[in-house]
Amino acid sequence: MPIGQMPTEQTAAGRRWHGPPPASASQAHTSEIRKRLRERDLHRGPSPMTPSLRLVVEQTAPQRGEVERNRVDIQRALNALEGPTPGPVLVSFPELALTGYSLGSRTSELALPTTDPPPVRPPSGITAILGFPERAQDGRIYNAAAAVRGGRWVHRYRKCFLPTYGTFDEGRYFAPSRRGPEVFEAAPGWRVATLVCEDLWHPSLTYLAALRGADLVVVPTAVPGRGVVEGGAGPAFQSMERWVAMATALASFHQLWVVVVNRAGVEGGLTFAGGSFVVAPDGAVAARLDAAADRRIDLELDPGATAAARRLYSHRRDEDGTLLLRELERTLRPDRAASD
Repeated sequence: MPIGQMPTEQTAAGRRWHGPPPASASQAHTSEIRKRLRERDLHRGPSPMTPSLRLVVEQTAPQRGEVERNRVDIQRALNALEGPTPGPVLVSFPELALTGYSLGSRTSELALPTTDPPPVRPPSGITAILGFPERAQDGRIYNAAAAVRGGRWVHRYRKCFLPTYGTFDEGRYFAPSRRGPEVFEAAPGWRVATLVCEDLWHPSLTYLAALRGADLVVVPTAVPGRGVVEGGAGPAFQSMERWVAMATALASFHQLWVVVVNRAGVEGGLTFAGGSFVVAPDGAVAARLDAAADRRIDLELDPGATAAARRLYSHRRDEDGTLLLRELERTLRPDRAASD
């Protein structure tokens, strides 16, 4: 018998294999996924040669239903960022910044498609993330956040989890997306994923963004203000404290930047909390605003901060998406898992 060949037995039905069973289709699929994850080098992050990224958070108070007025305000804010400062810029506006939040029966009327040209045009070197109701080709309306560079859309994300409880009624007017966050390059070496508000409360989506190589997760939001915080430098709401705790944990788990871009102001009887903030890859809060409208965070993101966090913590390096895939199969499709 040649060395390395497993023994077989001749039977009436043919040859019986006595070695390990052949790999199933699911095992082969899992091996392929593991290979792809290794090739992505999720632990690496921006290289030391990557230029820093200027991050701008625009905490605005869009006017409900006043699309042209909001568009002009957004374009003015973008134009104000143009200047001699070298290097790439990423700027984000809040959830539904183009239209306002509580649109009700006007949601469909005010929705727009993501066909070029977009409604605003950032100056050269600037990528802008804009929230608006999107009309898909099949007529469905999504709560979307999309990135604009130059005169075209370069990325789009549709909100997956629509709050329909308490003061929220999104499920009546928007369709839920069934696609997780993809990653786009906002600048050389800087990989960005976008979520929208409620999505951050579902850790699976941040996990997907990390598996897909994100260095930043940008989250446009419309969080209401509840419970006034006394004694601060400016007005603030207690409702943002849980958001800060959640973002801090997610940034620490995955060693990435988490950027929460909340709106401010009053719309109807709803007061929004403002309080936008940025959490660094080591879990430290790098910047935070009070509740007032027309506030801005202007922050230089150092690629070395990502590398340092990933040297200190190996969670992202050791993450095995194939383990989760296998266990989800066992949990959600027990009949299929038993047959593998």
